Amino acid sequence: MKVYIMAADANNYQNLIPVDNGAFEIYREFNGSQLTNPSVRLRVKILRDDEMNKDLPKSDFPSLASHIPVFSKRAVSVLNELLIANGELVKLDCINCEEPYFAFNVTTTV
Repeated sequence: MKVYIMAADANNYQNLIPVDNGAFEIYREFNGSQLTNPSVRLRVKILRDDEMNKDLPKSDFPSLASHIPVFSKRAVSVLNELLIANGELVKLDCINCEEPYFAFNVTTTV
């Protein structure tokens, strides 16, 4: 059995943050089981402030929430077979991203 531990590097790459107040209700649905509403749209944006995150580079695995892995379109294309076999991809509605990002709802757990 292979066990993967993923951790986004939030100090050195761009981070995503929720735009809507209801995001935390959606976060709760990412709980190891299939989403009750697979067409859910989570609105996010790249965190850019004048101090920490102003000029951070894009990432194939940006930080959003500790239990919700997020992947770039490029990462999804490389990992697609592994991801689809073990969960659900949800396209994020990113208001200031140049390329799409996808949240991953893990449904294969140990």
